[in-house]
Amino acid sequence: FFSAWFGPIVIVHDTGIVQFWSVSSVSNVLPKESKRRMRPMILNFERKDTNHKPTGGTFTNNGKFASPLEPLENLSDSQTPPALHEPETAHHDRDHKNEPLSHDWLKFLPPLFTSCPDPTGKTLYISALVVGQGLYMSAIDLNGVCYTTTLNYTEVDRIRPMQQDFETFFKAMEKQFQERTFRVYRSGAKVMLILKDDICFSLLHNDDTATVMWNMVSDVLESFSLRTSDNSAEGVVQLREQLERLQNDINEEIARKKVLQSSITRSEEEERQNMQKYGSLQNEAVTLTQEWQQMCEAMGLDPADLDNPLPPPASGSYGRQPLATDTRELDISLLVLLKSKYSPANDESDRFRELESPKDRWLKVVRPLLSNEYKTQMKNLPEGKTQLVMKCMEKLDEWDFDVWTLQDMTEQGSIFYAAYAMFLRWDLFRRLEIDEQIAINFFSQVEAGYHPNAYHNSMHGADVMHIVHYILLKGQGKEKLQLKDHDVLAMLVAAMIHDFDHPGLNNNFHIKVQSYLSTLYNDRSVLENHHLAEVFDLMKTPRFNLFHCLKPEHALDARETMIEVVLATDMGLHAKVFGAWKRRLAQNHTLHKRKDDQRLALSMCIKMADISNCGRPLDMYLKWSTKLVEEFFAQGDNERARGDTVSPFMDRQQPHMGKGQVAFMNYVILPMFESIGEYLPEMMFAVDIALTNKAYWKQVE
Repeated sequence: FFSAWFGPIVIVHDTGIVQFWSVSSVSNVLPKESKRRMRPMILNFERKDTNHKPTGGTFTNNGKFASPLEPLENLSDSQTPPALHEPETAHHDRDHKNEPLSHDWLKFLPPLFTSCPDPTGKTLYISALVVGQGLYMSAIDLNGVCYTTTLNYTEVDRIRPMQQDFETFFKAMEKQFQERTFRVYRSGAKVMLILKDDICFSLLHNDDTATVMWNMVSDVLESFSLRTSDNSAEGVVQLREQLERLQNDINEEIARKKVLQSSITRSEEEERQNMQKYGSLQNEAVTLTQEWQQMCEAMGLDPADLDNPLPPPASGSYGRQPLATDTRELDISLLVLLKSKYSPANDESDRFRELESPKDRWLKVVRPLLSNEYKTQMKNLPEGKTQLVMKCMEKLDEWDFDVWTLQDMTEQGSIFYAAYAMFLRWDLFRRLEIDEQIAINFFSQVEAGYHPNAYHNSMHGADVMHIVHYILLKGQGKEKLQLKDHDVLAMLVAAMIHDFDHPGLNNNFHIKVQSYLSTLYNDRSVLENHHLAEVFDLMKTPRFNLFHCLKPEHALDARETMIEVVLATDMGLHAKVFGAWKRRLAQNHTLHKRKDDQRLALSMCIKMADISNCGRPLDMYLKWSTKLVEEFFAQGDNERARGDTVSPFMDRQQPHMGKGQVAFMNYVILPMFESIGEYLPEMMFAVDIALTNKAYWKQVE
């Protein structure tokens, strides 16, 4: 009888002799089969002295004993027991090995062990164990007299009180075993175990003492082994993993809640602003109505007769209305430094003479300094915004030109000052005899035509224009394609205006909601057609017509080039344009001989510039990609508010920025950059930068 996991074992032999042994001693005298079965469970036990008081009771769910047994008497650890053999023909009145527990209530009763004196004062050791066919109980005294019984489920159910279910019944039974609140009577070949509510178990004498004792010991050890095995540790690990998963789910829900709260706050703020705008529009409507009535009275017309409105003016633009003033507020001192840097005055006459010839149009607004004056002024330039802008312009011909700093230091004027500097850098003012005032007017209107979107704003226009400038200059695109001055002009203007009046919602959105623009352009490159149409409409006004200086055939050629390359920026046409490029490049690289081939190459240049962020230095790339995702999420919010399906990668509740960027690089950026690098080897470095940026997302993931 195994009295405690750290203590001795009581062994009752078939001879009736009771011995008190430590586990290490027992392992030396058990039969071979018994040793094999017990040794793995007892290797860590140590011998205890004879003064140790063994304890027994119930194995609880945490593997510990409860309720001490009565002290065992007259046992000596020094006694040597005879050999203990399990009888070859032992009669087992229960066999619970490998039998599944077919009733859920069986799990409520762990193996029970206790002791109790019978009416004669002799101590009985009693065990109860659930087995496959029911409840097995055994009792044994110190003289080796054994009693056993087995009750099937029906018999257990018969003695169970009607008001108790099985769980309550067995828990009550377990408690009584622990507290010894039952009574025991022994009469001849029978032992009566009487529990509360007069529940009676009758155990009959069993002569097979060795088998009964062996089963009792093995049941205890097996129970302990099961309760202290690695399965318990695995169960704890599994529970911890489940807890961690649940905590992650909770954190995700909290994050989703914050996103929703932020969206609600933003919606409330937008609603407040819209209500203010609505109030302002109502006031304007009242004012316009009054003015209309006054005008009609002055002209003798009926204000209510709307079928015959006033005739429109004979000429003018019917597209996007220009600014109230032709130009933005200019920083003349900065413009002087920029012009002096790239086109310094040849002599004093450039600074003071009367402007009479068309060749003097480039001096119409700003007169440059002489070279030595410029150097002196730059040397003494105080710290401040102007110094930062000029420092930024030092990298105008470099891949890492910083439009972010330019935007901040010029009152959101990156596209204006970058365009002015690039026209000077290419000497287009003088070579094409461009009227400087018209150019300044045009740059101002284009800058004003960009909306304050997160990504498609004037800074993006300036950035794309700079990359086109870089490809034509440092990438040797102009030289290899043998471009003329009006071709360079067309490309810089196309890059500058390629997202003019972009609403921050892509083509798919317009087509899905059937907006006015999608209807106007028949779902074909909706925004790209709109950008071009708005700018060409603007250029109908003479003071904004940047092509005023070109010959008619050159102006038409520049217009057709602009249309070709801006439409190519529609990513819906990427496969078509890129496929045509690869097929043409596979033939030969002499693309300068035919205008169509030349424009195809220029289309690839502006396409690379439009999505060049993936090939820019990591800090710039992350800024642009974050802004792009921000604009995507804004469209996703719009779609969700409309009840539409949120477009891929535009759901702020399920952000996949890294995944989307890696996929875009794999399927669009890298193949296109490599192909352009094949034609312009000086651009191949962008492939390496794109691979570095792609590796960043893999590290983050």
